[in-house]
Amino acid sequence: MLYASVFAGPPALQSGNVARALLAEIDVRLPFLLRLLAAISIPLVAQDTKNWRNPPQRDSQATISVTADLVLVPVTVTESSGKPVLGLEKQDFVLTDDKAAQNILSFSREIAPVSIGIVFDLSGSMSNKIGKARTAVREFLRYLETGDEVFLVTFNDNAQQRTEFASEDAAVLNELLFARPAGSTALLDAVALAVRAMRKAQNDRRVLLVISDGEDNHSRLSERELKRILEETEIQIHALGIHDRSPGMGTAAGPKVLEDLAQMTGGEHHMVNDAGELPGLAAQMGLSLHDRYLLGYRPTPPGQPGKWRRIRVRLPGAPRSYQVYARTGYRTP
Repeated sequence: MLYASVFAGPPALQSGNVARALLAEIDVRLPFLLRLLAAISIPLVAQDTKNWRNPPQRDSQATISVTADLVLVPVTVTESSGKPVLGLEKQDFVLTDDKAAQNILSFSREIAPVSIGIVFDLSGSMSNKIGKARTAVREFLRYLETGDEVFLVTFNDNAQQRTEFASEDAAVLNELLFARPAGSTALLDAVALAVRAMRKAQNDRRVLLVISDGEDNHSRLSERELKRILEETEIQIHALGIHDRSPGMGTAAGPKVLEDLAQMTGGEHHMVNDAGELPGLAAQMGLSLHDRYLLGYRPTPPGQPGKWRRIRVRLPGAPRSYQVYARTGYRTP
């Protein structure tokens, strides 16, 4: 997520409920604002790759100073196998903001627990893919580590949260074991529901894995409305789409939704014609769940308030097998 936005509070409420409503409303936005403050004040040092599973503890008592125009960009770099690329330095990256090259002022590598939401398609068009899709979820969740947590949202005619956050995958897998596909596809509503469920997340890093044929034909929410919601969150979306031209599938425009959501949030997207490819891809995506780089800069020139600014992060000279994942833009406060 790009930590560069300031959000207004909720509309006036009855006085007895103001404090509770304010807390609920900002809960999903607070973590990345706090992380921005911490990022500015805490020394940013690349970690020794030999100890990449035992990063130094952060000093929760560090003095905090604030610079309002700092943008902090999380970046994931993987090999073609999905394995995270370690040992990169600040000078390896080139970052542009509205096509203007930026000076990277802060740089670090973060290894942290993850809050995960599984968003699983149970519409009728998934009937011949449900087994492989279940296996894909199991493969992805094999990479859960201490401190991680996961919940499940499923969708067909309606979106439904099936499980609350848990530190193990048992509840999610049990729910999917007995689930049966039927009905239409409310994909956008399901992603929005998962975003709301993330308000209860204990971790700053938040990821959704969406598995679907991508054909939305029953959501109340529009794609544009969902994208505006995602602009204001720190959530990264990984998407696995199946487009096998089976009965019930719509046009190719449906799967494009998954690609758009993944791209704008800096996540991975894979579209397959054969559901048998899902488990391997899910396992590949799980490899880099806990690793990312954080690039901080002050936009030059500064943007107009409310303007959408496009960013691009590259690794010039890196092997072609390296994949770089970062959000595609942010809205200036």
